[in-house]
Amino acid sequence: MTMHDLRLAVEYCDTLAVMHDGRMISIGPPADVLDDAVLGGVFGIRAAVRSTPRLSMEILGLADG
Repeated sequence: MTMHDLRLAVEYCDTLAVMHDGRMISIGPPADVLDDAVLGGVFGIRAAVRSTPRLSMEILGLADG
């Protein structure tokens, strides 16, 4: 399955593969794959990842400043 919505991917997928410019950047469980470096470098977003009681993890967008 290909999914571009990170929040849905985190909620429904056991394994994520992150690709950028035709190369595999990282593959594994969402908590291992999605970190600040991947979110910033690949997706160009400033965000934090945290665990939540309802979801295995959640991605929070951070404002610049």
